[in-house]
Parts: sequence; structure tokens; C-alpha cells
Amino acid sequence: MALAVQPIWSRPATPTREDLVSHFSGGEEPFPAEGVIIVRHKWSWWFFNLVMTWLLGALIISPMALIFFRNDALLGTVGRIGATLIGGAFVCFLVWLLIGGWGPPFPVGFAAVALVIGAIWSWRFLQRKRSKR
Repeated sequence: MALAVQPIWSRPATPTREDLVSHFSGGEEPFPAEGVIIVRHKWSWWFFNLVMTWLLGALIISPMALIFFRNDALLGTVGRIGATLIGGAFVCFLVWLLIGGWGPPFPVGFAAVALVIGAIWSWRFLQRKRSKR
């Protein structure tokens, strides 16, 4: 059952038992009356929304950083991480096209792998930059 969207630090209001019964069963009584309702945060949705926001920013910042600011440490790091995030999204889309189905296959996993690869690429970039000094 989807609840109102709230910031992470503000938990949404717990739905009443009547709300759950009407939402899941159409008015029947499938739940025991003595049950406890627990509201949990879906971390995968939060991470997916965060990565999608990063992806939109990366589509603008990464090409500019990698083309015009090649020697800048901060923009080079951000550009490399953003470029791998774009690459991960592209690979996820290609896998979805090849396999087919209802939606992209595990986009959070592709984003996590892309962020790790981007961190390694950025670390190597910074190590080479330090060795040139």
C-alpha cells in the first residue's frame, strides 16, 4: 500500500486497520483484529530516486567536465562518476531491450555497480594526478 510521500526523516502516518481492509480485500475481513501495522521505508525506492536525480545532473555536467575541465580534480571526479552512471543506465536499457519484459532489470543494481566503477576510475584519476606533481 503506497502511503503519502514524505522526506526520510518524517515517517508517514500509519494507516488505520479499516484503510488496510478496504485497500487489500474490498471490504472483507482477511486480517486478524489483533494485528500490528508497521510502516517501513523502502530504501530501494529512495536509492533509485537519488540515482535518477544524479543521472539527470550527470547528463549535463559529465560531458562538460570531461571535455572542458580535464585537469580539474573535483570536476574530473564528478565527471567520471557521472559518466559511469550514464553508462550503467545505458547498459540497463540495452539488457531490457534484449531480454524484454515489463520493466528494466534491476536498475538499482546497475546504478550501484556503475557508482563503484566510477569511484575506482576517479580514484585512479586522482592518483595519476598526484603522481604528476
